[in-house]
Amino acid sequence: LESALKYNKQVLGGRYVDVEKMASEGDKFCIKLNSLPWSASQQEICDFLTGCEVVGGLAGVTIEMNDRGKPSGSAFVQLKTEADVEKAKKCNKKKLGTRYVDVEPITSKDGEAKEDTQCTNSSPQPKEKTSTNTTVKEEQFCIKLSGLSRKATPAEIADFLSGGHVKHVLEIILAVGEKGKAGNAFVKIGGEEDLKVCMRLNAKAMGNREVEVTRAKLEQFEEAKQGKFFVKLTELSRKVTKEDISKFLSDGNVKQVGEVVITLNDKGKVSGNAFVKIGGEEDQKVALSLDKTAMGNRRIGVCQATVQEFEEAIKHQAG
Repeated sequence: LESALKYNKQVLGGRYVDVEKMASEGDKFCIKLNSLPWSASQQEICDFLTGCEVVGGLAGVTIEMNDRGKPSGSAFVQLKTEADVEKAKKCNKKKLGTRYVDVEPITSKDGEAKEDTQCTNSSPQPKEKTSTNTTVKEEQFCIKLSGLSRKATPAEIADFLSGGHVKHVLEIILAVGEKGKAGNAFVKIGGEEDLKVCMRLNAKAMGNREVEVTRAKLEQFEEAKQGKFFVKLTELSRKVTKEDISKFLSDGNVKQVGEVVITLNDKGKVSGNAFVKIGGEEDQKVALSLDKTAMGNRRIGVCQATVQEFEEAIKHQAG
């Protein structure tokens, strides 16, 4: 093979002849594209890779799907030769639609796929980490974006993150308040490296707004996805009623006060704590601003609570 390759660009009958290494059955030349538009088709990806021969045409392009069955912004492409991989690398950071695309070779020179990645016609599944006795799924990473325009769309948020070189934007949830979009969003991203990149986008401009980027817990993401927001009240009177708590929050301009759960302590007596489901993130902010406000002759503590804490409180609520 090496001897044959030496004849590349040699003259045969007045013509320069190209000699290239071909992929054998077990030899794959693959690339991965990140930061693609979600709407990118197999044909658009093939057209983007100028001069590259894709094995099987459109069948050689695998668009990766997220856990909701939607395009993740990444795709795997099987190319015919190593020379095609080199051509593809020249497309790195070029635009497809409104996004700058990252092109990453995932094959070594001998054609063996790195990190067990395969260019197949099925979307890669989330990897699992295996210990001696148990199998544990990889940690999931989420961020919160604050200070967004109320008119911001998931596509605009995806463009902001992809333009900042976040490779895997998996799912975007706009936080909803009493007036609709609340100017915040929760985003599930691909991993720790993407998280580091996201943190560098803090205080960067999106349109005419400076966006705050912070790490979020997965449970916060899930609560926003379900439209569920909760607060915990502490230092309550042992004689407090659900009606008292609802009135306290309503008088404090919380628009939608939902279920109120007053908890018992381990001795079966009223604990002085309560959990409340409220209407949205804006209501949650208003409720949190009531921290240390007086209810009767007591100053009440108000803090954020999770859906897990609320559900646990239901198991120990006062009759």
